[in-house]
This record gives sequence, structure tokens and C-alpha cells, in this order.
Amino acid sequence: MFERRKDYIDRMHKVSFPAFAVEKAGELGLAVVSSNLCGDDGEHKFHTGHSAIVDCRGRLAALQSGEYVAEWQRPCFIHAEIEVQQP
Repeated sequence: MFERRKDYIDRMHKVSFPAFAVEKAGELGLAVVSSNLCGDDGEHKFHTGHSAIVDCRGRLAALQSGEYVAEWQRPCFIHAEIEVQQP
């Protein structure tokens, strides 16, 4: 199982892939949702706004790649059905 996850992560490194979240979610059996700042943070630092949902099996359920061109940034919404394990 862990070998298949490693292969998956290696193939997906070509895009804005949340590798750490996939590894930890699968390892710990927890779902992970990340929503990142998009645009100027007021401290002269620009953020692209990558967002992702990973289920408790370590499966990437949704991904919104950030936008690197400020003029093209728009609000976005991602959603996904995820697998939930009982504690």
C-alpha cells in the first residue's frame, strides 16, 4: 500500500500536488482540507491560492491549482465526497 502511494506522489509532483497531506492522511487515517490565501497578503507577499481535499485513505479528492498571474485570480470553490473511517 505504501509503495503504491509513493508511486502516486512521484507521478503527481509535476503539478501543485499536496504530497505531505496525502502521506499523512493515509498514514494517520485522517481527512485533510486546505484552503490557501490568494493574492497579496498586505505584507507585500503574493500567494497563489492552491487548495486541496484529501480523504482518510490518502486519496486526492479535489485540487484547485493556484493562479500565478494576479490579474487572472478569481474566487473558486472545490468540493468532494470523501471516505471517512470510524475511530
